[in-house]
Amino acid sequence: MRNYLQLASRTMVLTFVFCASLSVAFAQEITGTLVGHITDQHGAAVLGAKVTIIDPAHGFQQTYQTTGEGNFTSPQLPVGVYTLTVEMQGFKKFVQENIKVNVNDRRLIDIVLETGEVTEVVTVVTETPLIQESPTQRGLISTAAAPLPSIG
Repeated sequence: MRNYLQLASRTMVLTFVFCASLSVAFAQEITGTLVGHITDQHGAAVLGAKVTIIDPAHGFQQTYQTTGEGNFTSPQLPVGVYTLTVEMQGFKKFVQENIKVNVNDRRLIDIVLETGEVTEVVTVVTETPLIQESPTQRGLISTAAAPLPSIG
């Protein structure tokens, strides 16, 4: 009977440790997100634009359509350097290169399409910013000041 209780308690402890480690493993964020808003030169949202996101180094490609508000979201992008292309009839093709996506990044890209033919291309080459603009960075630095106790 004593051996049975020891075996049962060990099994319960091992099961608990295993389940706890799984929850930690699944909580890790290993991707980033690109979010964008597309307008024309007058500030009107561009509905139904074709947005293509490509990581040529890893062969990744995903295509989206903008919403009625001109928005698109590309969630769960693997870490990498991407090229974003926007195409819409009546506008010049927009290409933005070197968009770096890190773990847990949420990069906002506002795009203004220029009137013209799709055969005309507007290319924007971005450089990696020196300051990371993501929730990860903001979560590590507290800007709130703690109240100090008064003396006397």
